[in-house]
Amino acid sequence: MVPALEVLCFFGVTRSIGATMGPILYSTGNPKIQTKLSAIQLFSIVVIIYPLTISLKLVGISLAVLFSNLLALILVIRETKKILTYSYKEFFTILAVPSFTFLAVMLLLLLPIVLLPHQVNIFFLLVILFLATIIYSLIMYLWDRKKYRILENIYNLSDIFSC
Repeated sequence: MVPALEVLCFFGVTRSIGATMGPILYSTGNPKIQTKLSAIQLFSIVVIIYPLTISLKLVGISLAVLFSNLLALILVIRETKKILTYSYKEFFTILAVPSFTFLAVMLLLLLPIVLLPHQVNIFFLLVILFLATIIYSLIMYLWDRKKYRILENIYNLSDIFSC
């Protein structure tokens, strides 16, 4: 894979986590925090993009984007934690279960691709995607049954989720 794309994959992960916290800031009446974070992100990318581009070319640009996004992610986590009055332990415990579940499922599903590289085609990838969705949903359901019981009561889904 192209090294710049590998770096941008990590950017996608950090961006997706940070993007889920933006609506929390808006809904609690703190849109100025998001504006300040965007300004900090812009300033940091302006400062580091030129030296990294000169030294590492396209990978340097990717790293500059990743570093500025990591800085914004750290700050948005701190601000969101303050607003929600969670400790860092509580905050990361909430994120840990889905994150570890995702990593475990991806590692389990990458094994067939690594072990059978000549068998990979579009059908194989669709089957893997379907299995990933089923396995992730099942693990999350087993981990957090109480919340699913609430959904069952609200939507009268006891026939579907009966275990």
